[in-house]
Order: sequence, then C-alpha cells, then structure tokens
Amino acid sequence: MSRVLSIELGYSLVRVCEVDYRTKKPKIYANFEFKTPDNVLEDGFIKQPEELGNALRAAIERNGLKTKQAVFSISSARIASRDTMLPYVKENKVEELVMASAQDVFPVDISNCKVTYQILETQDSGDGNKKYHVALYAAPNDLLESYYTLCTIAGLQIVALDYSSNSFAVATRGVFVNGTFMAVKVDERSSLVSVFKDGKIAIQRTIPYGGDAAIEEIINLEEQESGDRVTYEKALGLLQMRSCIRSSVDPDVVDEEDGNDERIKQFRTSVAETFAMFNSSIMRVIDYYNSRNADAPVESVCITGYAESFLGLPKLMANELGLRVDRISDRSSDIFSGIKEGGAYINCLGAATEPMDFIPDKHNDKKKRGFRRAGSGAAKIKKEGSAAVDPNFLVIGILVFLVCVIAAGALAAFTMIPYQAAAKRNKDLTRREAELAPIQQVYYDEVYSEFYLEEAQKLYYSTQSQNDNIVNFLTELEQVVPASIQVLSFNSNLTSMTMSLEVDTKQEATVLINEMRKFESLAGLTVSAITEKVDDLGNVRVTFSITGTYSPVIVEPSEEEQAAAEEQGATEEQGTTEEQGTEEGQEVSE
Repeated sequence: MSRVLSIELGYSLVRVCEVDYRTKKPKIYANFEFKTPDNVLEDGFIKQPEELGNALRAAIERNGLKTKQAVFSISSARIASRDTMLPYVKENKVEELVMASAQDVFPVDISNCKVTYQILETQDSGDGNKKYHVALYAAPNDLLESYYTLCTIAGLQIVALDYSSNSFAVATRGVFVNGTFMAVKVDERSSLVSVFKDGKIAIQRTIPYGGDAAIEEIINLEEQESGDRVTYEKALGLLQMRSCIRSSVDPDVVDEEDGNDERIKQFRTSVAETFAMFNSSIMRVIDYYNSRNADAPVESVCITGYAESFLGLPKLMANELGLRVDRISDRSSDIFSGIKEGGAYINCLGAATEPMDFIPDKHNDKKKRGFRRAGSGAAKIKKEGSAAVDPNFLVIGILVFLVCVIAAGALAAFTMIPYQAAAKRNKDLTRREAELAPIQQVYYDEVYSEFYLEEAQKLYYSTQSQNDNIVNFLTELEQVVPASIQVLSFNSNLTSMTMSLEVDTKQEATVLINEMRKFESLAGLTVSAITEKVDDLGNVRVTFSITGTYSPVIVEPSEEEQAAAEEQGATEEQGTTEEQGTEEGQEVSE
C-alpha cells in the first residue's frame, strides 16, 4: 500500500489528503475540502453516516481520486486518556499488562471500548528497576463503528483510525526540538493547545473555542451591510485574503490596516472580539504551565489548523498574550510539502504517518488471520486422520456413525425446549438493550463531566495563594483606621505586605497596631521603630512601618460540593448501618 486518503471530519469542513502511508516525510498528491452537511456529527460520532458518506463519495469522484484505502483522525471528548506506570517487560507483553490494568485506570466499562496505548518513555524507578511510562486510550466501540458504516457507504476501506492529539503530535514532533514552545491547532469549534519542551509534549489541553465564531461574525456583519447572507466558504475566504482581524480590541491602539474609515475599524474590532475567550483560555494554560515550570517558561506560540491562514490573527494573539506568535508553516516550511493553506491538513499528515491502533478487534485482519490459521490446522489434522483409517474397520465405522446420528437426534430433541426458551430470552434482552442504549450515553456524559469538573477544580485551586487575602485585609483595615491616617506607601507580594503609615499621635499608632494584630487576614505582624516628626508649623506627626504575613487561604467548598459530600456521607453511613444489621441478623440466626 503506497497511498491512502487521510481524512479529518470537522463540524464545518471535511478535509481529505491523498498522501503516502507510513513514511517519515509523506508526499501529498492531492488535497481538497468540502462543506460538512448539517447535523451529521456529534462529538466525533457520525449520527447520519448515509448523508455524510454520499457527500464524501461525491467529493472524491469530483476530484478524480481512485484510492480506496482510508485513514481517519478522530477528535472526540468521548475518547478517554490516562497516564500510568507499568513494569518493565518485553514490548510484546505490554499489551497484556495494559488490558489487565485498563479497567482500574478508566472510570468506564472497557468491554464496550477499544483500548490502545503508547509507550512514552522508560524510567528508572530508583531501586535499579525500570518502568514504562505509558499513555492509555479508550474509545467507545459505537464511535469507531460509525466510521466503518460511513466507509461502507462511501466505498472506502479503513486501514487506520487515529486520535487527533496523536496526529498533531506526530506531524509536529520535528518542529519544536530545543526550548519550550506552545502550539495551538485552531479548529472550527475547539482548539488543541500543546506545550512542547525539548521536543516532548509536556502538557496538552483542549479549549472550547475555535475559528468559526469569527466566520459567523463576518457572515452576520455582511448580512447587516448588504442584506444578503454570504456563504461559509466566502466568509472563510475573506478571513484568508483580507485583514479582517484588528491587532487589538482597544480602540485607542493604532492599527494601520484601519485606514481612516471608522466603519472598517468597527468591523475589524468586532471580528477581533470573537477571539477574546480564545486568547483568555490560552493565557490560563500558559500561566498554569509557567507556575509549575518557572525554570523553563513558554518562549513563544505557534498557531496552525485552518485558522493559521487568518490574516491578522498572529498580531492579535501577540498583543493579548505578550509573546511572539507565528505560524507553524513559517517555522517549518517543508512540513506541508508546499501545499497551499497547509495548516488545515496537519492532522491528515500525522494520521497517515504514524497512526494509533484504534482498529476494533473484529476488524483486525491480523487477529482474523490467526483464527483462520487455527481452523486450517484443525482441518488438516482431521484430513490426515481420515487417511489413516483401516478399510477392515469400515463396517464398524458405519455402525458407529449411525449410532452417533441417532444419539445426536435424541440430544437435539431433548435440548430443543431449553434452546427455544433461551432464544426467546435472548431476543427479549436484545430488545431491552436497544431500549436502554441511550442511557449508556447519558452515563458516559456524566462520567466525563465529573472528570472535567475535577480537572477544572484542580486548575482553580492551583491559582489560590495567600495574596488572595489582600481584599480581606483592606476591608478589615478600613474598619479600624483613624481619620487622621495617611498611607505613605503600600507593597504586596504573594505572601506578605508592607505599609508605611503616618498618624497624629503615638497613642493612635498603638491602638491601630493592636487592632491589626487581631486581623483574621494576617498570620503575623512586625512593626518598625515609631518616629515623631515636627513640621515647620510645630505640628507633630508619627511615622511607622508594618510588615504583615497573609494568613493561608482556606478554599471553602461550594454549596453543590457540600451537598454532594453530605449526600455521599449519608449514603456510606446508611450502607454501614445496613451491613451491621445484616451481620447481627446472621449472628442471631446462628
């Protein structure tokens, strides 16, 4: 196999590349994109495979491609990922360890998932033993099967299913070799944010903001201007050919692209404002990473994806993030083999180069060949045994055969009734399973929602510092300061504050200091020497400085978290009581 169709399904556009399969530097022979039919995708799952399959078949034929083998890069929040450590064994035994530990790692029933893995690195545990640092992935079978249904309709054959984050990592692994950089792949409704440190991914997050908000804004503004609603493709073309994004949302910042036309300035500002939450989310990821890696902070940002070609977006991001921002195709010009707007096809390249093993077992040709080989061996043994039969025993063989036939008939008649009952029960259970199928999706949604809530809470708690008590400190200070006080200076850092104050008398200074020692916002207070100054008019003023250490921040759980904790405690207490009652009942019975 030399070429494949590498495909990425987006909510707005489907991208297709005819490209070399499993080569280090794949050559792109053809590439195109077409509008995704409405409402055919839901979090990576293909809800309407027939409509999308017919559109894909027509697009392939329209572009004159004959290749039938396909690779998909799948983006879905339903694909769970976890990192774990495994004992150091031969690599052909790692899969067995993964399957044995997968149920403990993932909070879902893995019997309905395809589990695969990547060995990230080999680590020394410190006691002379080695361990594998492994990334585990679990994709629901119904999600993967929807792609097989699509390909059946489109007349294609799947040779690989890849995860979008892996596709991106493979395509960019040779770009960020030395240093710490952030790469942002901007999709239609979300963006993949990755921090690379010396060629390895240190952190990866998905933010729920993409480039389609800007396209929708242009469509609405053009409709207000002309009364006609432009197409998605035309609005995308405007972003790629004209500088529709202002370098700052601040009207006081000068942007030469505005000219002297206030209407153009307002238009470009409106489009730039659609990236406000996008830039804010990226800034939070940068702050989160830098707070834990102060020795190697993010140096610059590279953008890719279809928004790489949005004119003006790098300047806007640079002004908002305070870092240098460029396009990944400018940093590595040969990554896209010279194709136009190559950033949109970066996942297609990665998926064709080194895809993950997300092929379900029932579609795995290697395993099916193993089953066929086992069957062929049995048939061969049977054939050799038959050739060894002595003709003198032919009559005995016939009699034995007749006895076996009669016995089989009697056994079949004896088991017919339980078989019919089991068949009816199987039919009822199959129908019941179909009725309850939507509940499984609700369960998955709840599990993943709890996981992302936990991750968000961890991120929120990590931003807490003692400096958060500064508001409480100022509130308490406001209630006790005398009217004659004058604050000469105030400085604060993450753990403490320093103030220089001036009051009328030493008595006022003493009272103020005693009151401040009672502040709940301060864990300690230090006072420098108190001095008196007499001005030219004979007025006396008392000057002194104080240094206070903020009290540790105690994060109070929300009302929802308190209610959940109380409910869980009540449930555990009830379970313990019931268990004790059961044990007492058993003792009485004995």
